[in-house]
Amino acid sequence: MALAKAGQATVGTVAKTAQLDRSEIYRGISELQKLGLVEKIISVPNIFKPTPTRVGLSILLDRRTIEFAELKEKTVELMLKSENENLPIPQDEKFDFTIIPQREVALRTWMKATANAEESLDYIIRWEGFIDGLVKRRDHLRKILSRGVRTRGIVSKPRTQKLISRTIAYLKREGSYDVKCIFKDPSAVFSIIDGREVILNVVPAPLPYETHSLWSKNPSLAAIVQDYFEIVWRTANEYRTERAATTRTPKKTVTQYNPPP
Repeated sequence: MALAKAGQATVGTVAKTAQLDRSEIYRGISELQKLGLVEKIISVPNIFKPTPTRVGLSILLDRRTIEFAELKEKTVELMLKSENENLPIPQDEKFDFTIIPQREVALRTWMKATANAEESLDYIIRWEGFIDGLVKRRDHLRKILSRGVRTRGIVSKPRTQKLISRTIAYLKREGSYDVKCIFKDPSAVFSIIDGREVILNVVPAPLPYETHSLWSKNPSLAAIVQDYFEIVWRTANEYRTERAATTRTPKKTVTQYNPPP
């Protein structure tokens, strides 16, 4: 900052302006040169000048982009490694309440929990999240159903769409899959697996993974959430799937005329 204020200066001038020892200035100047933020003019004594602000910011941005790319690569490697590890939950942590971060972590937690479902998967979700799940995770749901897991969903403010109707019909053929609807935003958005494992959104957001969620296997919480689901399920309406209309052209009966001999 002292050098930028001066425009260009010797180490002595910078040290006096910044009120620092010359040794610290030499060390700082050297680091800034490595970053490309300071230029050196050979003279007696040497004069230093800062790189133009626009160029300097561009250099810093490029450097940060490279660092982010390297960090992302290491993160992916760590994620792949952790997915291959099947660490058991310690007995004293079995009934913990854990806050799950949003986005990728939240989605992975839901995918892993539902992939391990043995008997049932019940959930309440908003229409936007329902559509997102059917479109992007249809194969995941199909695998759950193929294992005989009973799946029930309650959707808010539904809208009839041919594509969604066909997807629901497809999932129904794969196993025990039911959808009901309510005509208002739900007070809670959650999934409950086997009546024992709960993933509860902190905020009932349109897309469940866009907000933090509470994960727990606490039996008291699971019982409350399951009972709440059953109450809403009994009062919800059946989701009517829309059959694709097919137009059939009636066959014309053609009578052949045979003239008399």
